[in-house]
Amino acid sequence: MAETSIQWTDHSINPIRARLLESGTIGHYCEKIAPGCKNCYASNLQKRFQMPAFGGGQLRDKVGIFLDESKLDEVRRRKKPTKYFWCDMSDLFGDWVKPEWVAKCFATMDATPQHTHQLLTKRPENIRKMWPLYWDLIGGHRQPATSDESNLLGTKLHRANVWLGTSISDQETANKAIPELLRCRELASVLFLSAEPLLGPVDLSRVGNHDGTCANRFDGNCLYVGDIGGAEYAWSPRNFIQWVIVGGESGPHARPCNPKWIRSLVEQCKAASVPCFVKQLGGNIVLRNDEVEDQFNNSDTGWPDPHVEYDIHGFRENFQGADCRVCLQDKKGGNPDEWPADLRVREFPIVNAL
Repeated sequence: MAETSIQWTDHSINPIRARLLESGTIGHYCEKIAPGCKNCYASNLQKRFQMPAFGGGQLRDKVGIFLDESKLDEVRRRKKPTKYFWCDMSDLFGDWVKPEWVAKCFATMDATPQHTHQLLTKRPENIRKMWPLYWDLIGGHRQPATSDESNLLGTKLHRANVWLGTSISDQETANKAIPELLRCRELASVLFLSAEPLLGPVDLSRVGNHDGTCANRFDGNCLYVGDIGGAEYAWSPRNFIQWVIVGGESGPHARPCNPKWIRSLVEQCKAASVPCFVKQLGGNIVLRNDEVEDQFNNSDTGWPDPHVEYDIHGFRENFQGADCRVCLQDKKGGNPDEWPADLRVREFPIVNAL
């Protein structure tokens, strides 16, 4: 268990570890698969462990991946209700993770109902096939399906103390990942998105009741992307996204993030009554120079007191509409006091008994 600077959780826990076969040093292992992975902070941190940075899978035969059960014991011993972010240095649903390790992690979650277990993956297509059933944990094997399969799934799969999320960074990754996450609707009490690092605008279409409205039934207003189709995906409060985390990229090679992209997600969440958590604006805040005219925060969208770089492309750009960069004192853009008022949103989902 480790203290973390991630504002939407309490502790991170990393039971999936890796040992470099050549030297015996121990760190973590993951594989980069999406645009958001390019400047992965977990990959960069492997230098501290004398481990190689993450690649695309070519390093898998150079490491020995294992389950550190002492990390699970830490979670079990803690009695105070805690939000745990699992495997922030890896991916619990990576295909290098053995099923028995996943089962032991979930057994720990099942044994600690006082905690909230937050699982975030870039591989939502793997969730269902790797999700342990209760009888797997108790009996050691999967029982054959019964005639009442729907009731079986409803009682054997759902975990009320688990929040299940997927990472997106732009419209393409959203369209690909969100329908896969929505197919896991019966597994967890909360389905959520982490739009970090946000690398482009994302349009989350709102749906709700069958007529297309987004009514307050069971407090189940929702956000949704794509069409997974079919009667099996009929409306239910858990069919939809119930929390959205947003953040720009930070670090020395941070890619640009336009505050308008963040603002759009905040507004979409507000319109759908979905909690939104703006984590940071990032270290490379880029927008048009004529959009920073309000220097004294006399409106919701104005900046309190920004330092602005106007010629960010290396040549004079003093025409209206040219790119500029807003430089904040917090290098990650993580201090809400430096943001426009309408972006200072840090909400958590309210878990209802459904």
